[in-house]
Amino acid sequence: MSYACTVAVPPSPNWYSSQVSDVSSDGSLFAFAAHSYVVVLCASTGGRLRQLAAHKSRVTCVCFLVTGRSQARHLLASGSADKNVVLWDAASGRPIASLSGHRSEVVAISPFPDSRIHHRRDGQGGGDGVGDFVSVDKSGWAFCWDACRQVKPVAKLRLCENFQGALCTLLLPTSATLLGRGGAGAAARTCLCFADADGTVSVVEAGTGEALWSWRAALGPICELRSAELGGCCAIAATTKAGHAIVSVAAPVGGEGGTLGPFQPALEISPEKLLAPGERSRSWASCLLRRGGGSILVTGIKGQVMEWSPGGGCRVFCHPHNRPIFRLHELEGGGVLSCGMDRRASFVDAAGSTVWSLRGLGAHAQALACSETSGKVAVGCGDSTIRVYDPLTASGRGGAAAESSFLWSGLQRLKFSWVSFHPTREDVVLFVAEDGDRVGLVSLELERVAYASPLKMGVSSARIRPGREEGGPAALYTAQGGELRVWHHDTRHWGEMSASKVHRKSGVAGMGDGNNIRTFCFSRSGRLLVVAAESGGIHVCEKADEGSPDHDWVVVASSVVAEDTAKVACLCAGLECPGSGGSLEVFTGREDGEVAMERFHLSGGGRRGVRRSPESSAHGSRITSITWDPLTGHLATSARGDPDARIWRLRGEGEAEELVSLALEGHSAAVLSVCWDWAEPNCLHTASEDQSLRTWRYRGL
Repeated sequence: MSYACTVAVPPSPNWYSSQVSDVSSDGSLFAFAAHSYVVVLCASTGGRLRQLAAHKSRVTCVCFLVTGRSQARHLLASGSADKNVVLWDAASGRPIASLSGHRSEVVAISPFPDSRIHHRRDGQGGGDGVGDFVSVDKSGWAFCWDACRQVKPVAKLRLCENFQGALCTLLLPTSATLLGRGGAGAAARTCLCFADADGTVSVVEAGTGEALWSWRAALGPICELRSAELGGCCAIAATTKAGHAIVSVAAPVGGEGGTLGPFQPALEISPEKLLAPGERSRSWASCLLRRGGGSILVTGIKGQVMEWSPGGGCRVFCHPHNRPIFRLHELEGGGVLSCGMDRRASFVDAAGSTVWSLRGLGAHAQALACSETSGKVAVGCGDSTIRVYDPLTASGRGGAAAESSFLWSGLQRLKFSWVSFHPTREDVVLFVAEDGDRVGLVSLELERVAYASPLKMGVSSARIRPGREEGGPAALYTAQGGELRVWHHDTRHWGEMSASKVHRKSGVAGMGDGNNIRTFCFSRSGRLLVVAAESGGIHVCEKADEGSPDHDWVVVASSVVAEDTAKVACLCAGLECPGSGGSLEVFTGREDGEVAMERFHLSGGGRRGVRRSPESSAHGSRITSITWDPLTGHLATSARGDPDARIWRLRGEGEAEELVSLALEGHSAAVLSVCWDWAEPNCLHTASEDQSLRTWRYRGL
């Protein structure tokens, strides 16, 4: 057995923090945080190179270290809420070291500009002995680290009591002496610049912690600091959470060998200057001092990037996002990389044209569905969005799949337990919210939720019956409160109907009194209904005669096993053999993680045999998704808490027949949903809590 795995949809940039992206010193790699992972892209093409997984909690900051251009290895440092800093070889994806010592969440990392990391054998730090980079935790402790000596910090200093995350490093010019101490030959000094909660900006020496400057740059919290050299002056740009960008400048005093004067506000850009009449003020999260000091880039209120020239006014440089931008990075040549709140990473060239734009999953995909006609994949995500992708198989081994629709559900905190394309309307996606609270449909054409049922629907399972319902197109069935209900076939009028007309009870005869429905599925043709009862029994049903007004379905075969203590969590109907001696194969996933296959003899009203998963290959927790391959007849399952999906099949004949499986290893977190591809044989898609979708192709099972 061999298989190929492709990350069809990578994670999106983390939108919790503004300091979660960075570009390598040579401009070749771009990295951003995606919850507990770090995604590394090729800066010029947007192609995904690596997904780095080592942290146990949300990644709060990433930073490429300043390396010599002759060095092939790209060093990347990432900080997390798990209080650790991990040092990576970003090109290979290999973690080099995990640096511990912080006692609270690491919220900022910045490289020292005078450090050039090479393969040093003497164990000495870079520059003036302060190390190669600094990490700061929420309690205000700054640890200076040497990338080649990772046992303990080179230096520790306390910046403040409650650090807000705004940090930058700067190298003061060698021709200037600080506060009149030293002459023209004084060495450069590496400094840390940070902001307090009240908008005060302070500059301290990194090695000793000596306070050099402190000034009130803003009236509120500052979310970002950046330093640059502007016309021989030292400039620090601060962005506030209220949306103001303030540039403070310290100019040399006394000519060559003189001192740097105090930092003075030189430019302030407020949101009101960029608003059209009638627009409300909203903050942006980043500003960038461009190379050469000729202009400043600030992010606008609607995802645009504005170029502000001190003497030439303001113009729109580019518009790569439709929501606020969190971080800007400039490459040599004038290109700009950005991450925005729309969970998109983009690259714009010096002329303002978008070269590439990538938007992956902003949260873990909770439910997957593949269209039978077009091969498109619909994904219900934990960030209350539904994303539709053109056939994932078309993306091949390189790059990500093309996203054809991106829809905010319009319902806050909506999480999906089931999604599906409508069988006859490609522009409609049906969904059930987590815990069965809501049932509804999304119109891809209108780009909005067209209908959402009232709260507390109590839906435990939902399926679409294949084929055509009598008198109309295929219908949606749901299990609610132990009863089976069928929804009106015309989804266009759901929002106009009363609750009693949208869905009605669909009775099942022959199950016995008090035997409520737990979950259900349909056979491939839609002729048979398979029901799992609360008692643990499984019933195969056919459509009742037209003369039976009290029920729509009647049981033709049952399996009630006393020793089955674990309840059925999900099931699917497999091969269906029609005729007088017909049979139906049913696969079940149970609460205890066991997978079983039962072959029902329809004419005899019973079953032929049960095949269970061996204990060594069974999932260790509840089965959350199980589905039958419609093209080749294989089975895929997944379980919460298990990062491996499994493909199941029967091997052997007669009494020697057994149920075997193959683990699909590649995800780094629990697999939540599986769907088979209708456009390509031997192909399936998996969604995981690691924020990515993977496409699998296999041979020889």
